[in-house]
Amino acid sequence: MVGVHIDDMAAAASTNAELESLIKDLQKVLALIDMGYMKWFLGMEITCNHASRTVTLSQAAYINTITHRFSMQD
Repeated sequence: MVGVHIDDMAAAASTNAELESLIKDLQKVLALIDMGYMKWFLGMEITCNHASRTVTLSQAAYINTITHRFSMQD
């Protein structure tokens, strides 16, 4: 699976081998920099728990920014 937004891209695969193959193929046609595991993407914090095979997305930072901007933090 590949998600793309302007010049940001996130990729996921069933195995590390599949992901490495995808990255190598994309590097043939794109100036691609592999930045490792995602921690943030499009303003969302991403937490992966490999043991339980879960991915959690959080927009807490965005919510805090908006509530402070409009003086609604209380």
